[in-house]
Amino acid sequence: MMNLRHILLVAVQLVLVQQAHAQSILTANGHSGAGVVPNASVMDLGTSQVHYSSAIPGAAQPKGHSMVVGWGLTEGLELSGRLVWQNTHCRFFFEDCSGPRGGIRDLSGSFKWSPAWARFESQNLALAIGGVDVGGAANLSNAYYAVATTHRRWFDFSAGAAWARAANAPIRGPFADLTIKPLDGLRVGVQSSNRQLFTHAGYTLPLPGTDRAAVTVAVTKELNHREAAQATSTIINSPPQFFSVTLGSRLATAGTDRSARSETLPGRRLPTLSVDQLGSALAKHGFHRTSIRSRDARTTVVVVDNTAYRWNAIDAAGVAAALIAAADRREDARMELRVQSNGIDLIELSAPTACIRRWIEEAEPCDSLKLRSALVRRTENEHAADPGRIDEVARNTSSERGEQTDREPERQGAPNPLGVFQFLPRPELVIQPIINSTIGTELGAFDYDTAYSVNLLMPLWAGATIDINRIKPTGLKSDDFDTGYFRNLRFQSVENRRMFHQILPLQQFNTQARLSTGRVYETWEGNQLEVQSQTHSGQDRITAVWGKFNNPTFFRFNRREYAYANWRHAWDSRHDQTTTLTVGEFWGGDKGVQLTHRYWFGDTNVALYFRESTFGPATPRASFIGLGITVPLTPRRLDGFGFAGVRGTPQFSYAVETRVRNASNDIGGGYGVVPAMGEPLTLTFNRDRNGDGYLSSQLWRLRRAALDLLD
Repeated sequence: MMNLRHILLVAVQLVLVQQAHAQSILTANGHSGAGVVPNASVMDLGTSQVHYSSAIPGAAQPKGHSMVVGWGLTEGLELSGRLVWQNTHCRFFFEDCSGPRGGIRDLSGSFKWSPAWARFESQNLALAIGGVDVGGAANLSNAYYAVATTHRRWFDFSAGAAWARAANAPIRGPFADLTIKPLDGLRVGVQSSNRQLFTHAGYTLPLPGTDRAAVTVAVTKELNHREAAQATSTIINSPPQFFSVTLGSRLATAGTDRSARSETLPGRRLPTLSVDQLGSALAKHGFHRTSIRSRDARTTVVVVDNTAYRWNAIDAAGVAAALIAAADRREDARMELRVQSNGIDLIELSAPTACIRRWIEEAEPCDSLKLRSALVRRTENEHAADPGRIDEVARNTSSERGEQTDREPERQGAPNPLGVFQFLPRPELVIQPIINSTIGTELGAFDYDTAYSVNLLMPLWAGATIDINRIKPTGLKSDDFDTGYFRNLRFQSVENRRMFHQILPLQQFNTQARLSTGRVYETWEGNQLEVQSQTHSGQDRITAVWGKFNNPTFFRFNRREYAYANWRHAWDSRHDQTTTLTVGEFWGGDKGVQLTHRYWFGDTNVALYFRESTFGPATPRASFIGLGITVPLTPRRLDGFGFAGVRGTPQFSYAVETRVRNASNDIGGGYGVVPAMGEPLTLTFNRDRNGDGYLSSQLWRLRRAALDLLD
């Protein structure tokens, strides 16, 4: 049986954040529903679930383990991945793993789709179609189904039919389910599927201390169980009784999901500040190298370098704008705010100061607020249309207060708490976990090795950084990464990267470039050039990468030259969904293509991808499909120290993939590898969300940041 350490590690990797339960609960079969059959309800948009069951319904020897991870990706669509296994560590390639409990081990994907036109809310009726085990090479339980569900006040009734494509398919033929909900959170029911009857009962309990996460415990019992020896291929073989546990969660983290946009949210009084205290207040809230100037008699220009708000630079703009509004209380004053990342302009904000103050304190809409990207070129007509535009060089005029106009904050009365450190390079130490794992292979259900990455980033001047990365193993690993098949892939304590990066913002071409030079992967020395260009709206971006590295420790195969390009398209201005096509030659020398579709939920995203590449005409093409999740592993606001910062990564990614279009399901790696050269341009510039379209659609978040993150 899989030990507790394995189960906890899988759950932590695949859920990562705690959030709220969905209306439909995952089952051991990979779809949502109750017991063993599906219903027409789909997991709510922006929710995730992790489900564990002590059985593999449909298997000839059903005792085993099922772990399912699912997401509500869009309205009416859920996608899930399922790992089933009976023997955790047995190596199918080298050992006889049949035994009395069988030897099933399979990684697969499932989906359920209920489009808007198939949901009849006035009749409390919904229709859905779905598939089980539709990916991977083995397809041990492949089936497709159609189902209808009617919802009533205290019960749900579902009926449908399944078309099984494999002997171990968990459902086949007609099926039905009656679920009664006598109390809030409690559900009991009975269901049938092709001559078998089941009862099920479950209870959902919100996790204490949060309204964003819940756990469901359920028991399913078969009423007319037949032993495996008596079963036929038309019978679903299930143990007489099995239990399951489901953890439900919301992907959009607190304060960032669109459900929290309402302007009716209560405001908060801004702190009482004088103009002379603004520099100190900005430094206290995590801003570095702040500059405060007067452009004319009523306009204050503020430039801040964002070091504390790594989830989304809009948070930095919201907090800084609130502090400016708190310090300058003149009714005719205007603010012009520029948010930078390591000295590179990222976001421009302009608005009347009193308008921002009333918006935060009284929820009065601020229609004259403008939030725009600083990465793109502006025409003279665009500048003329914005009377509050930010000039590159502030004009030296006198303000109504008779104060010097070109001033740094520490010269405005109260001393800046950072003193001289305000203008010195501010190093950052970035610490994050890293995981190397194989899931559902013939060598083991879950083999893994873990380590942590320690990254020292030393800014030098605008856009220039020294990047030193070390890998430290944790010692937490499975046997195959310790002394077994994957021992040569285990993490070692090494200096993994020592690089110099220089970012060049080519605003007149809507383009940014980054030149990197140094050593990566311990011994490879060379250079990389990354160039990206985007439209004003930010909905389309093109990136090209060229690299050339040599390894002086190798006698043969000691050169790596790669070149690839990708095009990213956002399907709407909010960047809720994006599609990226990558084509070229990768780090390993293989040539191919990868297509990625990404779903954004606040600052978390889930990606579904297909990758195919080959190392040459003499080698077959290798194809993979995968599912990954990316989350920030750092507090939403992390001030750090005035002279240095210690943080996690705003973009931790973990993905599970399986090989397809390959009957033998061979284990293979090194395909489609994009070399890790430190933080790419997309991460530096607000995780690829920096166009005018995205920023203008997120004005609600400015106010949320001021309400949630301001001291």
